[in-house]
Amino acid sequence: GGRKRAQVKTFSCVVLEILRRKRNVKQSSSSSSPSSSTVAARRRTTIIDAGSGAGNLAIPLAACLLDSMEEEEEEGGFDFDEIEILAIDTNEFALQRLSDRAGTMPIVGKHMRTLAADLADVDSILGHIPSENNVVDVLLYACGATLDYTMNLAHARDAPFVVCPCCTAKSLTKREDSSTPDNIQSNNASFQRSGATKEITNPRSK
Repeated sequence: GGRKRAQVKTFSCVVLEILRRKRNVKQSSSSSSPSSSTVAARRRTTIIDAGSGAGNLAIPLAACLLDSMEEEEEEGGFDFDEIEILAIDTNEFALQRLSDRAGTMPIVGKHMRTLAADLADVDSILGHIPSENNVVDVLLYACGATLDYTMNLAHARDAPFVVCPCCTAKSLTKREDSSTPDNIQSNNASFQRSGATKEITNPRSK
């Protein structure tokens, strides 16, 4: 309802300000070289929606950014073509639902891509993002250690992040080892997705 819309709008405002500041820094540092400035202005940004589910943040966030950027583009500002949203979740069914929903909005859908991955697998996820891209991480209402995984992703790329956690108490839940035959657990199980791996000994989302 209204609360969720307000949250998405807030995310949009913060992300847009991050993009403005990055652009200003790049243009300032490249002011002595027009050709470098042009390259910097065209550098793409990947916005990671960590634990995206069916796109309750990714899709309206993209739509809000599109509206805001169209206004700024007329004044020589942003071009939405510089943006892509990467929605990450372990649940492939949720990601397919996201793709179907985004497909009804052609402009938004063109800038949306999905990745079925475990947020704890930082190296694998970053391998799907061009190294020259800027990165911004966002997370809305993801449980437990998912917040830690999101911040780890941001730290690995020296990227800003915008997060609003949910069940922080679940950060104390440890993820069970699913590699042994006697203990096969699906990563789609809630406690597995949000549970902390052994590497997270002192969750920041505590």
